[in-house]
Amino acid sequence: MNATITRLTVADIVASIAHKRGLSTDPADLLADHLSILCEYQGDDVLRMIADLLRDGVLTAIRPII
Repeated sequence: MNATITRLTVADIVASIAHKRGLSTDPADLLADHLSILCEYQGDDVLRMIADLLRDGVLTAIRPII
């Protein structure tokens, strides 16, 4: 029996959540991209999506107390 294993990365999960929430690139993202280029910093789409999800309250950086 051949089992197909699908490996999900954190990037895949973040992209899926962002897509379901309807997040898209806005003018502020485009400005940030241009500023990053001027500063010779290579940005990451996944980091941008995480920041958007944090701003929208979908993700949180606070760990729950167990």
